[in-house]
Amino acid sequence: MLEYCTKAPRGRLTISGRPTGSLGPAEKVTYIVPPGEENCKDRPPGRWWTDDWTERMKRLFIVLALLAVTAGCPVTQSQQTPVPPLRETSKATGTPYWLYVPSNYSADRSWPLVITLHGTYGWDGSQPQISEWKALAEQRGLIVAAPDLRSAQGILPVVRSIWYQDLDTDEKAILALIDELVAKYHVDPDAVLLTGFSAGGYAMYYTGLRNPQRFNMLIARACNSDVPMFEEKIPITDAVRKLPVVIFCGKDDLQQIQTQSWAAFRYLRERGCPKAVHKEIQGGHLRRPELAYRLWLEHLPQKYRSEVEVEPSGARGRHPNRR
Repeated sequence: MLEYCTKAPRGRLTISGRPTGSLGPAEKVTYIVPPGEENCKDRPPGRWWTDDWTERMKRLFIVLALLAVTAGCPVTQSQQTPVPPLRETSKATGTPYWLYVPSNYSADRSWPLVITLHGTYGWDGSQPQISEWKALAEQRGLIVAAPDLRSAQGILPVVRSIWYQDLDTDEKAILALIDELVAKYHVDPDAVLLTGFSAGGYAMYYTGLRNPQRFNMLIARACNSDVPMFEEKIPITDAVRKLPVVIFCGKDDLQQIQTQSWAAFRYLRERGCPKAVHKEIQGGHLRRPELAYRLWLEHLPQKYRSEVEVEPSGARGRHPNRR
């Protein structure tokens, strides 16, 4: 909903009371008086201004959208893997997802599972997520799935009631995806990581903290968070307090990401979650699946910690990715 206000400096934009650029979702956008306009009382709510200032703002948003599509957050990890990732669709929910299964997969042993959640479309997506994880999955013997999300919006404001519906949809899709992979592959239920990047943090916190028994760890990689979502939708149970949650971001990351990372950490620790940890590392808004894996490794069953990198030549039988 758009509303107008005269009790603020001209030309400034706020989102739910936060400065311009805040990455959190919002129910209401308040456009402050544009340059040259002393009063906006007569402006009807819900309509954009039609002066030059508004047109410039529209063009700016279009340019930002184009830059997002052409640039995004680059994947710097190796793309060389013996088998390609698969594009699949969940039978239960119809949600598309990307899947990588190592070339030496065998049902003779159990395998750790990574569910990785993407950030805002244009800057990220499920395909970049599988691309950043697949070489690591091949080297370390991980099954990795990256579902398409509906709730991953960290740039533009959203209507909170609709956003909550999207989070519910994503939660159902993530849990159904795990069930399907467990049924098809020899997945270890005690070795399931839920990790998000950027705006994928919303669905990570929402799904992971509401279903702590389904995951052995949550890792937020330069993630958005939303305290009102925590307060309204996530009960802090004993199971949540026992769940390891690592939240890390770069010292040079976006200020909003740094602020929201600390906010999530503070919220959990103040509610008796001793396994919530915050880490500040070098660099900016980067993907860092390798760091996530190293942090997860400490919480995996011992048998996975002693395993070495897998060799493609060790494959036995027909690999599920070879059709």
